[in-house]
Amino acid sequence: MRYFYSVYADSARIALQSILAHKLRAFLTLIGIIIGVASVVVVGAAISGLNTYVVDKMSKILGSNHFMIARMASQGELSEEDLERMNRRNKDLKWADMEWLQQYCETCTAVGAEAGRGTKFEQDGMTFFGGVIFGVTANMA
Repeated sequence: MRYFYSVYADSARIALQSILAHKLRAFLTLIGIIIGVASVVVVGAAISGLNTYVVDKMSKILGSNHFMIARMASQGELSEEDLERMNRRNKDLKWADMEWLQQYCETCTAVGAEAGRGTKFEQDGMTFFGGVIFGVTANMA
């Protein structure tokens, strides 16, 4: 038991002598450790705060139980073949579809619709191509 204690006591004495002999190196090492730990804590807190912010904003914009039904939904760009295939496969959504959803969705607190159409605008002899007009039902305004 005495040997076990003396090994740790010798190690602690050698470490303390090394720290006292090289004060600048010990100080710089300590500062490096403090800065490293602080930066990890700050990055972790920033990520957590950003996640909370995004979830809060999205739940305010969309609602926590909000869902959307669209004729065509995709992530990224679609090739012309994919767009044509989806155009043929997916039926147009009609006003009657929204009315059916209003009637039969018992857990839905509100059902609304949005419609948009591409067009060109003309005013005072000037034409703007590629415009889009959107309209929504009153409960979505």
